Amino acid sequence: LAAAALGLTACGGDAQGGQASPAASPAASTQVQTATPMPTATPSYKPASADGPAENVPLPKMPEKAKEESKEGLEEFVKYWYATLSYAYETGDMEPLKQISGKGCKGCLRVEQTISEWHTDGKWIVGGELSVVGSVIERFEASADGTYQVLTQVDQQKLGFYSSTGSLEHEVKKEIGIIDVMNAEYADGQWRAKNVEGMG
Repeated sequence: LAAAALGLTACGGDAQGGQASPAASPAASTQVQTATPMPTATPSYKPASADGPAENVPLPKMPEKAKEESKEGLEEFVKYWYATLSYAYETGDMEPLKQISGKGCKGCLRVEQTISEWHTDGKWIVGGELSVVGSVIERFEASADGTYQVLTQVDQQKLGFYSSTGSLEHEVKKEIGIIDVMNAEYADGQWRAKNVEGMG
């Protein structure tokens, strides 16, 4: 209908001594402006709570530094790995963590069992965010199996495990000063955690 109206305006202008062009130009411009798409609203992040699971959890983005084969790059990778583990606790989505972990990572498999179990059949997890306090790389030198060892101190927020009915089934108190040992390998342009084990 808008296109038809513009056509009628142009025809009417021609009958009045060729004044159609100036009148038609603003109308055409208006048509282009109204065709501009409206920006799509980004869904807001909602953390998990006793009322329900988390929604629209942002996926951690790997820092460019974490892609470097260097001591600093490995330290940044360790932080990113734990941020991705926090994401898994909150969402139940293990795929991002698997992409940066070795297939034989026993520590990863154990935590996957817990996370997967509590994100099925309407169950969910509240809390569990991990933050890296510090990492120690005594020697940035690959061992015989090609891995680099990192000692990492991590804090983990309190965990709450909720059933599909909304009842709190189990709680794990906040842990401070967890010491983990990560054996990481650099291959195909990226770091991977070959294994992660606690020292306590």
